[in-house]
Amino acid sequence: MGSSRETYSFKWDIKTKNWRRFLKNLLILVFLPFSNRWDRKYIIEDNIRVPFNKRWGCKLFNHRWTYYKEDDSYFCKDCYKLTKSDDFISEKRSKALKDLGVK
Repeated sequence: MGSSRETYSFKWDIKTKNWRRFLKNLLILVFLPFSNRWDRKYIIEDNIRVPFNKRWGCKLFNHRWTYYKEDDSYFCKDCYKLTKSDDFISEKRSKALKDLGVK
């Protein structure tokens, strides 16, 4: 059984009206800029890095795919996109053909 962690997303806190956690995370982000706290890293990850990569980062700089043998799928380390192996191979092939100019 895999482990999971609580989200540190401001968007999720506002959506669920969890104002106490929202203010706590905001204070950690603003007032502890040079801290090495693990929750500050999660706040930056959930609010800055992943949304940037989902919207622009992976489109500009390409995905960093990792293959998972157990699930037979590919996973992007930056935007957390999960793709089945068959879909990944067909997308890669169609992109290569498009780059060559073949329809």
